[in-house]
Amino acid sequence: MLAVVLACATLAVNHKLQRASGELLFRETKTAASDDTMPVPPIVVAALEERRRYQLADRKEADLAWLPIDPRNFNRSWDNRVARSGVRKITVHDGRRSCGTLLFDLDVHPRVIMRILRHAQFSMTTEIYLEEDAGNAQAPGRVAPLLHFAAIRSAKRAVHSTEDGP
Repeated sequence: MLAVVLACATLAVNHKLQRASGELLFRETKTAASDDTMPVPPIVVAALEERRRYQLADRKEADLAWLPIDPRNFNRSWDNRVARSGVRKITVHDGRRSCGTLLFDLDVHPRVIMRILRHAQFSMTTEIYLEEDAGNAQAPGRVAPLLHFAAIRSAKRAVHSTEDGP
């Protein structure tokens, strides 16, 4: 189970959702090392806050018990969103790698990237992201303003949707 504490910008992992015998079950993670509390970047906090508003409205409209998202449906949803966005098809794992690359380009310390991506070994993070991006020293200056613009646009959308009412 993921516990997202937006006020503290953290994500706590201490359970997993697993399909067993046709049922979705919450189970403890395999090892104590799998449990962790990770930092959540501000742009992700903004996106999660916006998503939470939509989720609460959907839940109210459905007026049914709220169920977790089946992992298979998550992958289908991911594929649908990628197709609608008009970008080339990427897998969930590709999205994870893109997240790591973006964090690296924003000069996030590799140890923090390691924790966010849940790499077991520091060398895994450094081998993938430090060697891959050796010539991209200008990336932070190009990427940071885009993320800032996206966060502002998202916040404005949230304000306008609140002003418009339900």
